Amino acid sequence: MFFEDRPQFPNQANPVQWTNSIKLAKSMGTRYFHLPTVMMHEFGHIPGLGHFFMTINEPVVMGPTQPIDSLSAYDKGAMKALYPTHSHQ
Repeated sequence: MFFEDRPQFPNQANPVQWTNSIKLAKSMGTRYFHLPTVMMHEFGHIPGLGHFFMTINEPVVMGPTQPIDSLSAYDKGAMKALYPTHSHQ
């Protein structure tokens, strides 16, 4: 879940919380948002990456995903496709 998905608060005693612990975020499901994953996702929008909803074999930061601690090959490829390098000969 990311910022555009408003966190659901089951009740005031059990609100959704932010964490830096990837282990805690994975084990507690939707009660904990992994702040680094959310930040990577939101920063991906700055250069123009959109949401990714297809199923592939690895979690991607621009899709609805579990907490991740690094960019996938797809994430890196999407950025390279948006901003290809040009050789100057």
